[in-house]
Amino acid sequence: MQIIAGVIGLDIAIKLMIELAGFNISIPKNIFFHLKNRYIAKKYDGTKISRYELGKRFGVSECTIFRISKEFNSN
Repeated sequence: MQIIAGVIGLDIAIKLMIELAGFNISIPKNIFFHLKNRYIAKKYDGTKISRYELGKRFGVSECTIFRISKEFNSN
């Protein structure tokens, strides 16, 4: 719950604990996979700088940024 409180704030975390007591909540790791890739393809402007910045922001390699952009722009 500390992680949740750190992300959304203590007041909201407490409200979740009260309102959802007894519920199991699961947040899939790759729920935003397609949206992330679409965002990367849209923001990548073909330069090494944007490839580096996007890679750093999303924790992937510059090669992955290039591959994602190529996949989305070929459709």
